[in-house]
Amino acid sequence: MKKGFIILVTLLICYSCSTTSKITKQPSPTNAERVENKTIIDRIHDGTSYESAIIMKERNENEGVKAEYTWLRANYPGYIVKKQGLNFHKEKAYDVLYITTAEGKEKSIYFDISNFYGKL
Repeated sequence: MKKGFIILVTLLICYSCSTTSKITKQPSPTNAERVENKTIIDRIHDGTSYESAIIMKERNENEGVKAEYTWLRANYPGYIVKKQGLNFHKEKAYDVLYITTAEGKEKSIYFDISNFYGKL
């Protein structure tokens, strides 16, 4: 009886895990999500504007700048930086990197750097 109960519970657990993974399966994380676990990256924060800026959680400028370029390499391999600017929007600091993608498209990528701006 005890052995049958254990088998039944094991089967239920296996079934519920396989069913749940099919229902709740999330898209695979991007390279940036795997590389920089401090940086907040999601479908809302894609870096295309101030409102959707990539939120950097690093605590100093060295780590923060390194994380920006790590994100760019992961999301735009072969990119070229045309220029970079420090901007302020609604009392927050932003790095805006103007890049050309490997495909030749010009893009502006916004990083919210208020967590590390001015911290060495």
